[in-house]
Amino acid sequence: MNYDKADRVARKAYKDVPLYINRSMDNNEEINIHNVSIIKKEDLIDRQDECLEPAAYMDYMQNKLICLRTSGSTGHYLQIMWKMSDYQHSMAELWLRRIKYYGIRPDSRLACFFTDNRFEEDKNYVRKNNELAISKLLILPETIDEAYRMVMDWNPEWMILQPSTAAVLVEYIKRTGAGTPDALKYIEFTGEILTDDLRAAVQDVFNCRTADQYGANEVNSIAYECPCGNKHIMSSNVMVEIADENNNIICDSITPSDCTESGRIILTSLTNTAMPFIRYDIGDVGKIIWEPCKCGNHNPILCLSGGRCNDYIYLNETDRISPYILVAIFDKVNMILDGAIIQFYVEQTAYDEFNITLYTDGDVYEDEVSDTFMSCIDNECLKHMKYHITYTEHSINTGTNGKYTYFRNRVINRLVYDELK
Repeated sequence: MNYDKADRVARKAYKDVPLYINRSMDNNEEINIHNVSIIKKEDLIDRQDECLEPAAYMDYMQNKLICLRTSGSTGHYLQIMWKMSDYQHSMAELWLRRIKYYGIRPDSRLACFFTDNRFEEDKNYVRKNNELAISKLLILPETIDEAYRMVMDWNPEWMILQPSTAAVLVEYIKRTGAGTPDALKYIEFTGEILTDDLRAAVQDVFNCRTADQYGANEVNSIAYECPCGNKHIMSSNVMVEIADENNNIICDSITPSDCTESGRIILTSLTNTAMPFIRYDIGDVGKIIWEPCKCGNHNPILCLSGGRCNDYIYLNETDRISPYILVAIFDKVNMILDGAIIQFYVEQTAYDEFNITLYTDGDVYEDEVSDTFMSCIDNECLKHMKYHITYTEHSINTGTNGKYTYFRNRVINRLVYDELK
């Protein structure tokens, strides 16, 4: 493989897409993937109306594009557009690997959990074809029985779980003695850093094979774990580069290298033509390793060393709920106020108290956002808590391990995974 495809998508983006045209170099040097600048999520968030390729605007107006958003699990919101054919192309290699490694096909019965409002408003679950999607609002203490009963009745062949959701399910099964689905043969982790302890607990409880998939709505699948435990880069879908703190490129996923130094992960989508992502700083930290793998996949291996790893909300010394309930609340606010919240950060300072920082669209009134936020809290555990909301005119740059984190518990400051050791 060479750089030809990456060069082509870069040249097209810098020729057609307003966001990139405005970042073009002043000289007459021909655009290629090596001489364009790195772009960050905040650059796109502030200029979302310039991110779409002009020819795709008509498809957007005619509702022909797949419209997604980053889930908000990083505290940032970004609307993502895909042509259907590009979206399917971006997932092709992932499906080939799922079939080859784990016997999972597109028609295999799936159960998963969602935080974003990708379905109709107020839907707590949706059954569509071979997929059961359940809102994470249902894995709260008072409703988890209902959620897990739905999973058991569906009897999935595989599940997609974020590690924090998997931890809640493992704890529930251990506590209640609930069974596991008879047909289940595979669980795929995504969205957060996966610890060895949690993986072992999931495999022990569910008695099935597992794999870790690293991806993002912006580009879809980035790397996928083979049976040998290595996450191979999806070279047909993305070009991955590793950059140091000075934006110097250390290595990439096209040219073999002996370098194993960690740095920021920079992505170029090779498939999304409607909304190109060229040298996009995803916010994670990792390294690329070029070495043979017994699975037979010759694509380079991506090792992650930084990613989302959020605390839990503690209601008292022992009872906790997932912080994703906050993402669901901010999602509802954005549905009502047409995407008013661009970024959020929450700290729990006491069992009944939160400090919230919001970066919002300048066209909305702060009081309106605050009132809407309070009206969207429908969980009894959270209704009577205290919320101190402040607003900022700039993006929020708090994080850990190189990755933005939207929630921190300053009371317990303990990860749920520790309890599974």
